[in-house]
Amino acid sequence: RLDACALLDADGACLRGPREHSLCIADHAAPRLQNSDPPDDGVASSLRPRLRLAFTEEVAIAAGAGPASLVPLSQSISGTVAAMFIELHDGDHVQVYVWNSAGATEVEINVPAALPPELAYRLTVPGNAIVDRAGNAWEGGQLDFVTPCSPEGCRTTTAAAAGVDAAAPAEEDEGLPGLVYGAAAGVVLIVVAILGFCACRRFMSLSDTAAEDISAKPTDSPASNGQRQFATPKGQKRSVAGAGWSGTAEQPGLRQADWARDVESGDPAQPGGA
Repeated sequence: RLDACALLDADGACLRGPREHSLCIADHAAPRLQNSDPPDDGVASSLRPRLRLAFTEEVAIAAGAGPASLVPLSQSISGTVAAMFIELHDGDHVQVYVWNSAGATEVEINVPAALPPELAYRLTVPGNAIVDRAGNAWEGGQLDFVTPCSPEGCRTTTAAAAGVDAAAPAEEDEGLPGLVYGAAAGVVLIVVAILGFCACRRFMSLSDTAAEDISAKPTDSPASNGQRQFATPKGQKRSVAGAGWSGTAEQPGLRQADWARDVESGDPAQPGGA
C-alpha cells in the first residue's frame, strides 16, 4: 500500500493518491527433507512407532497420493514377515501439522500394527505424495530403521537382519584351539627338558661319588704282607693289623704289640727291622 504523496512529481506535488498493489514471489522449489525420527539407520522408539518426516517448509499430502510401503529388509527368526502398505492421507495413520514457529511442517506416519522386535525395516514414500503450498512435489525417499527389543528382552535375530556375517566369528576362532594346544605342548617339552637336565646332573653326581668310593677301598699288596692298606697323605701309611693301628717311624705312639709284630715280620719301615 502506498500512502498519499508517497511519490512526488518534479514540482513536489503528489503524484498519486493512495493505491494498493500486490506482489507475488514465485515458488518453484520443491520441499526438502530436514530430518527424521528415527534417523536413517537408527532405532525406532517402539514396536509401533510414529515415523516423522520434517521438511523445510509447509507441506501437505497430495490428492491421490499413492501408499507408502514398509518392507522388512530380512526375515525374523520367528518366521516370515510380510510387507505393510500405509495409505497416505490425513486420518488415523497420517497427520500433517506445523511443528515450529518457522512454519516448517512435519508428516507423521503411524504404523497401523506392532512390528516384530529387532528387525530392520525400510519405509518408502513415493514421489509426488507430499507437496508444498505452491504445489511443488517432494521427490520421495526411503528411511531405514530397526525395531527395538521386545518388553521381555532382546533376542538373537538372523545374521542378515543384524547386518553381520555370522560365520565370520567362527572362522576367526578356528585357530584358537590350535594355538592353545601348541602352547601347552611347548610348555610340556620345556618341563621335560628341564627334568631331563636335572636327572643327567644327578646321574653324573652319583657317578663321581661312586668313583671316589671305589678309589678309597682298601687294597692288598705283597708289600703289606697280607695287611689292608689305605691311601693316606705322603709319609703316613696306616695298616690294619689285628685289632690295632700301626704306622711308620714318623708316627710315634704306636701300640707296642703291633710294633713288635711288625718287627718280627721284618718290615724295614719299622725301627729295628731287617
